[in-house]
Amino acid sequence: MQQVFKNALYHREPKVLECQLRPLCCGHLFILMAADNPYVVLSEIKPTLIHLAFAVGICSRTFDEATAWMKSEDIIDDVKAWGKRCRKNNFRLQGIIFEKYLRDFSAFPVRWSQTRNPEPTQHPWPLLIATSIMPLVGEERAWNMPLPMAASIWSASKELSGDRNLKTDWEYQALEQMRETASQKEKELKT
Repeated sequence: MQQVFKNALYHREPKVLECQLRPLCCGHLFILMAADNPYVVLSEIKPTLIHLAFAVGICSRTFDEATAWMKSEDIIDDVKAWGKRCRKNNFRLQGIIFEKYLRDFSAFPVRWSQTRNPEPTQHPWPLLIATSIMPLVGEERAWNMPLPMAASIWSASKELSGDRNLKTDWEYQALEQMRETASQKEKELKT
C-alpha cells in the first residue's frame, strides 16, 4: 500500500517551536502558498526564523483559527511572547523537523502520468483538492482534513469517476524496489 494511504490513518505530528502541529491540511498549504512562504513555494529565498514561526503559527491551528490569527490585533504580542518561550530552541533543527513534517504529510498517491508535460493549473493545488472533496465531506472538513486523507479521498473519487491512472499496489512496490536497487548500486559504484 502506498505510504500516503497509510499516513491517512496513522500519523503523529511533531512539536515545532514549542507548538503542537495539527495534521497538515489543504487550508494550511493554501495560506502558506498565498503568503509565498519559502517552506512551500519554490523560491530563491532561504527560509528564515520568521518564515518558520509564521508557518508553525498556521500549522498549529485549524484553517479558521489560522485565518483569524493572521487578522488578530494581538498577533505581534503573541509572536513576541512565543519568541521568549522558544529562545532556547535550536532553530535550525526546528526547521528540519518542520520540513520533514511537510515532506511526510504532503505526499500524494502515485499515479501514472497521462502526458509528459501536463498543463499547469490555474489555481493552487490545495484549493483544487479541497474544492473537489467539499461535496463529499463539507467545506470545514475539506479545509481541515489531514492532507493524506484528503488526497486519498480525492484519488478514490477520481478512480470512481473512471480515472484508472492510480498505480496498483504491485506496480508501486515494484517501482519502489527498482528505485531502492538502483540507489544501492549507485552507492556501491561510489565506494
